Amino acid sequence: MRKQVTRRRWLGEATSALGAGVLAACGVGGATSGGTTDSAAKNRQPVTLIFESYSSGGGSGGSQGEFGNWEQALARAKEKYPHISYEASFIGSLTPGSYDRWTVAMAGGTAPHIMEFETKRMASFADKGTLLDLTKYAAKSKAARKEDFLDSDWEKTLYKGKQWLLVAMSKPAVLFYNTAALQKIGVPALTTKWGDPAWTWDAFAQLAKRLSTGQGPSATYGYDQSNWWVYLQPYVWSNGGDFVKKDLSGAAIDLPETVEALQKMQDLNLKEKAMPKPANGPEGSPSFNNGRVAIYHNNSGAWLGYSQVQDLKFNIAPVPTGKKGTLARNPPNGWASWSGNKAPDDTWLVIEELTQPDALRGIEGVPARKAQAEKGDFNAAKYLQSNGGSWQVFIDAKKNSRDEPVTQYFQDLDKTVRTMENPYWRGETGLRELIGQMKRKIDAVQQGQGPQD
Repeated sequence: MRKQVTRRRWLGEATSALGAGVLAACGVGGATSGGTTDSAAKNRQPVTLIFESYSSGGGSGGSQGEFGNWEQALARAKEKYPHISYEASFIGSLTPGSYDRWTVAMAGGTAPHIMEFETKRMASFADKGTLLDLTKYAAKSKAARKEDFLDSDWEKTLYKGKQWLLVAMSKPAVLFYNTAALQKIGVPALTTKWGDPAWTWDAFAQLAKRLSTGQGPSATYGYDQSNWWVYLQPYVWSNGGDFVKKDLSGAAIDLPETVEALQKMQDLNLKEKAMPKPANGPEGSPSFNNGRVAIYHNNSGAWLGYSQVQDLKFNIAPVPTGKKGTLARNPPNGWASWSGNKAPDDTWLVIEELTQPDALRGIEGVPARKAQAEKGDFNAAKYLQSNGGSWQVFIDAKKNSRDEPVTQYFQDLDKTVRTMENPYWRGETGLRELIGQMKRKIDAVQQGQGPQD
């Protein structure tokens, strides 16, 4: 049995539907014919599909609200395809490495039919043959065509010439900033232009230092971000560096461009003390939410939580421009299934419905559908627009973005690089020594030796 935070079930009208559905949930039965027409669907045998979502919304613990949005989409799919019933579960935020949940389920033949999946973790599963190849479905689909989606999102669902996800959205990482804090020092707004030549690292660092004032429980800090290494990538990429070589043969963390970018961020933290990391002894838990952090680098889904904080006024901006331009991290999310799925055709029908405009309008992130995204027909855009914010920054972030390293070993890579986070942010090990250690570990990971402690 699955341990789940929330489980709800939509049942067919007939008792016989339940019986057939239970068998389908266990991997028995289900339609096998191709096509996605409504008339064909109406003649199919009842089936129950297992659905799991974990949307994080930029925070820990997951977002019950976004799961409610998917429940509504499933209800609409039920109306369209009455032979399909669902067991839908919200499983909370999948912390790094906890896609292991699905690895175990796939091996045991109990994986969900539909999983919310990130492109950055896709290759690890596709390479092992545990994801369902969606290429033939996507090629025939009239409801979810390639041209309907932003290229920057669609292309990230491809690996070795095949399609493994149907993309729904992404949550590109941007800078959220407290407008009142900036106005207090005479800065009316930050740039909205990705690659703005005036918005350099030096300009960003100087601003962060100016915004860092006071002492003790009233101290404010100019900048903060998650300790997770993936949020360092935009600064590294924009400087011409990387964590993994382009040919994926080993580490690139020792490149001069990578070292320089990591050194600059570490100096902003440890030397300039412009970040409320533990090494600086912050008092009273300063955060963006309580107004004691002026700028926070986060994925776009964080807007919802921030919008619910009384008196917090914020806007968004690109990350600083480096030697190689400006690159956001933008690993899209979409819908995947596993290769042992016995009802792939019915699964695809529902996956299509989960990427329709009505399903994407209420999400926390940014829709992958091109027309919908560019028109601002989604909740984040509407909120920012109503408050004078620059929602277009989200769309441009998608168009100026990269994904995490597309490596079959990403699961192991993530677990390994996380071992550097505390020493890096706390300055417990000299940076060059730490990078030397990490190079050896990443090299081993990329040679298939598994995660390195």
